[in-house]
Amino acid sequence: MSEEKFSYVEFGWGILTGLILGSVLGLIFAPSAGRETRRRIVNYAGSLKVTAGDLIEQARKSLEEASRRLEGLIEGEERRVKKGLKEVRQALERLELEKGETA
Repeated sequence: MSEEKFSYVEFGWGILTGLILGSVLGLIFAPSAGRETRRRIVNYAGSLKVTAGDLIEQARKSLEEASRRLEGLIEGEERRVKKGLKEVRQALERLELEKGETA
């Protein structure tokens, strides 16, 4: 069975969705007048906008960091492969020299 890992973005969207659904349901079933409930919804929507913006900013920063790390890994692998190719070329050159000396 394969194990899936969630990214920061998926986690953030899950939190945001839970916050929205929980808040809306709480306001719908709250024992208060319609005018009061609407006021609370408007106030909560404003704070939710700020929360969503914060989550999006955190996700953006996480993606940028992941991108930097991936670039570093790729650069390291590229250097390793180039070094390996250089060693193979040198070994081939030595074989060619040895072949020329024995001929």
